[in-house]
Amino acid sequence: MRELMKKLEKPAYYLSLLFVFLIFLNFRDIPDRYAVLGAIACCMFYLVKQKKIRMDINVVFLFFSIAIYGRMLGYGTIDYLMDAVLVSAFMVFGKYLMLESKNELESFLPGGIFLIGYSLYGLLNYINYYFNKFELWGISEWLDIWTGNYVLATQHCLYIMPLLAVMLPAVVYFRKYKAICGITIITDIFFLFHSLSTLSRTPIMAFVVLVAWGMLLVLIFNRNNKQLMKITRWTIIVGGVASALFLLLNWGWIQDIPFVQNMGKDGGILNNIRFRAQRSVLMQMFDYPMGNPEMYTEGMKFVHNVWLDMAKKAGLIPFSLLTVYTVISLIQVIKLLKSNVKQEQKFLLSGMYFAFILYYMVEPALDANVRYIVPWTFINGLIAGCNHKDFMKEKGENC
Repeated sequence: MRELMKKLEKPAYYLSLLFVFLIFLNFRDIPDRYAVLGAIACCMFYLVKQKKIRMDINVVFLFFSIAIYGRMLGYGTIDYLMDAVLVSAFMVFGKYLMLESKNELESFLPGGIFLIGYSLYGLLNYINYYFNKFELWGISEWLDIWTGNYVLATQHCLYIMPLLAVMLPAVVYFRKYKAICGITIITDIFFLFHSLSTLSRTPIMAFVVLVAWGMLLVLIFNRNNKQLMKITRWTIIVGGVASALFLLLNWGWIQDIPFVQNMGKDGGILNNIRFRAQRSVLMQMFDYPMGNPEMYTEGMKFVHNVWLDMAKKAGLIPFSLLTVYTVISLIQVIKLLKSNVKQEQKFLLSGMYFAFILYYMVEPALDANVRYIVPWTFINGLIAGCNHKDFMKEKGENC
């Protein structure tokens, strides 16, 4: 048995990576049941090989939050269990896959393969926009490359979020990884141009936050480099003053730009109808502990926030479970940043993690499609795997 597992080790590892690529590319619209079966099969193989169950307590919180949510919404037993297993299995799979990596290159492969597959899916969909777009009353949608169904622009945005998160790291590490960083930067520029031309606010606003996050990491990682700190300080001062002068001198012209005008839609940024609806649900959720679809939400069907949409429709139990899971995942990110993992890996995984969090805070991702949650849980599994490997290295033990 041991010899057989050793022979299967490399083929199984690369088949697992191929599975990751095809699933997140959503090749030919892979059904959920095949995604579940594939993830479970991979987990079972690595369970036998590594001889350890990699299911942490946060997986339990995740499973029951999705299962109870589906049950409260009246889904059939098979449907809500399938959803719960899907998101949970991919987190466990992500952890197994990260622990299976034997060297520095392999440790980047799971996250990198995921990023390539998901971004390629987004790129194909965005290119499809120029051939199959549809706009009516300010609502923009275009065909999904695999399903052939019209999908809202806000949902198409999800596929480009992870790559936007790594644009700044691509600039920082351009000299070290010219080819891959160059492709990343060019693709991101296309995504940003497309978002501006289609008046898609979510990617642009998220990009600004993600760049700020990347700059913060650069400062943290190089806090002992006095020269870099001095250059950064003056860059921020000069850049801030120049931006303020540019806005002041060109404000009239800027206000006429269609994207800027679109930013003021639905109450602008701070007083946006989505945020008002979210505040409304926060004030009502304890009045309706089991949820109430009729909660007042400024006339909106969705709250545009995964956690609060869950509280509105299914109550405090699934909301609390998913919130606990989210807090644990955030703690894992903090541990990752404090670990001895390479800085490039910290940039990659933490950036993608926050890219999904930002999207889930302003869009009804879970209500749209449970598959929109899977990439986040997979990334959480990779982060947990990184932390476990680092912990075991400090103890001088094998994973």
